[in-house]
Amino acid sequence: MEYNDMRESSGKTENGNAAGSGDKKAAGKDSLLKVFMEMLKKFDGKSEEDLINAITAEANARRAAGTLSDKEIDKFNAVVSPFLPPDKRKRLNFICAKIKNS
Repeated sequence: MEYNDMRESSGKTENGNAAGSGDKKAAGKDSLLKVFMEMLKKFDGKSEEDLINAITAEANARRAAGTLSDKEIDKFNAVVSPFLPPDKRKRLNFICAKIKNS
């Protein structure tokens, strides 16, 4: 699956608010969404596996450096999941759990 389709949803967070609006909690999610959208642009036209490998490599590097917490992984999952179909959401949950356990 290519990730071009997900861009069309990029103007909103999972609660339906426009990115950049809302309270402090939403602002944190908006910044995670921004990082995710930048990654989507970088991997435009590449395979799902390339995107997953990049996310996993970045997460593992940050975990090794001590700069990525379980809470941040959960936030990333919460921001990205609403944009995915159920089967991809399940895969993301598995990947996040694997990263948290590494």
